[in-house]
Amino acid sequence: MNKEEMLKKSFAHTLTNAALNFADREVDALVMRQDMIEFAERNNFDLTKEEIEKYIHQQIDKMAESVKDFKYQTRMMK
Repeated sequence: MNKEEMLKKSFAHTLTNAALNFADREVDALVMRQDMIEFAERNNFDLTKEEIEKYIHQQIDKMAESVKDFKYQTRMMK
């Protein structure tokens, strides 16, 4: 398995973490980073903190971009 696949798999796993509330980007990034580090260690993946942090911020930016057109719906659901 290459690094990109490892990052995808560990990121998908971290999205199931109940501590994520997607209200504070920095806090969520810290929770994701720690969860991904632990997941990588459990599965003997060799990922650095820098690689994980870069990937997390890329994915958070992608998620923010994908929902930017839904501000009204998101506000109404809160």
